[in-house]
Amino acid sequence: MSLLEHLEKRNGSDHFLHSGNRWISVEEARSASYAVRRQFSTLRGGAVMLESGEPADTVLGLLSLDGFAGKLLLVGSSLSDEERHDFSRRASVDQSVGCGSGKENSLRWDNVTGLNDGSGPDLETRWIIPTSGTTGKPKLVEHLLESLASSIKRDTSRGKGLVWGVLYDITRFAGIQVLLQAVLGGSALALPSNITDLTAIRSQFAAAGVNALSATPSMWRKLVMSGVLDGLQIKIVTLGGETADEMILRELRTRFPEARITHIYASTEAGVGFSVVDGKAGFPVDYTKDELAGGVTLRVDDNNRLFIRKTVSRSRYVGNEPALVDEQGWIDTGDLVEQRGDRFHFLGRANGTINVGGHKVHPAEIENVILSVEGVAMASVTGRSNPIMGNVVEAWVVPVRDTDPVSLRGRILAECKCRMEPFKVPASLKIVQDLPLTLSGKIRRQY
Repeated sequence: MSLLEHLEKRNGSDHFLHSGNRWISVEEARSASYAVRRQFSTLRGGAVMLESGEPADTVLGLLSLDGFAGKLLLVGSSLSDEERHDFSRRASVDQSVGCGSGKENSLRWDNVTGLNDGSGPDLETRWIIPTSGTTGKPKLVEHLLESLASSIKRDTSRGKGLVWGVLYDITRFAGIQVLLQAVLGGSALALPSNITDLTAIRSQFAAAGVNALSATPSMWRKLVMSGVLDGLQIKIVTLGGETADEMILRELRTRFPEARITHIYASTEAGVGFSVVDGKAGFPVDYTKDELAGGVTLRVDDNNRLFIRKTVSRSRYVGNEPALVDEQGWIDTGDLVEQRGDRFHFLGRANGTINVGGHKVHPAEIENVILSVEGVAMASVTGRSNPIMGNVVEAWVVPVRDTDPVSLRGRILAECKCRMEPFKVPASLKIVQDLPLTLSGKIRRQY
């Protein structure tokens, strides 16, 4: 069943999309999407590259093309022409369309005309989503809507009262999950015109009555610092994309004591794997002993590497890439975990470790220690080349407003020396005003 077919089940007068300080109804969204199909009839059954642009127009593109295009390659607006060409070639794209970019073949809410029909029965569209490419050349992962939406809550009686704020690029895996939750769960969406403008987001979310939010832990910290959350009555809190540490979980529990707080483990390759709702960092060891919801099984090997297997897995790499799933059905997540008592705690990416004089150092471990120091708002740890040690640890810290940076630096180093081995203590500690995030809401670790 396509996204439009799901919208057909909803009351046409319901609010669906808040954008540009106005609401777009379910009926308006359906009519505009069918009109786009009518206008762009040559796209039917083809391999289409959808280039994101204005957030609302990008939603229109996804609504229109799912169930209409044979293959749908999603690319972000920040890609270079060379990267777009490379993705297009690897996915064997026939045609390209933009979203509000001003090109002749752009999809926009304000210029669609045509009859309100579906132009034939819906197809099963293959969605092709690039990985972030933070540790190498991005891979292209193919999903069906069924696998993308496998974990979506479809209780429309509850979902009807929710307005999800979107803090991701809507063409990224995490952004798609928020869109699917709204469409399939009977909820509404609030789309900021610029996800990096926190001042504008604050007023737009307040105007739309946002009461459900999904963000990375780093983005949640920025929302806390900026005051975006002040005055919002959040019912649903979702964290994903990064390790959820005790500090941010505690802050969110304090701010929203009645909210359901969920940490979701997911990736572009594996889709949504599992969720943790007990408000603690990491996940219970028992998760590796029994099959979880959705037919998910977890395994941790002797090298502390996390593997995931799903009873129904429809994802695969596109192009000349190694198989995504091994012969036993396991997907290597690339994440390292460590058992502490009855829980596994995330250490970070296996390829993100820092080699300090032959010792493997996990940035997440040091970041969690730094974040536990009063006065720290955000922290990022990277490796810096050193002619003697190979690498040394470098930390970047954003202080809470009005915190004395000299005192803070001393307290951070004292805490690190008390709790960690000497080679893990930052050799360089920089106090900065902000830490940039990627379009996926994660800290950009190259400065």
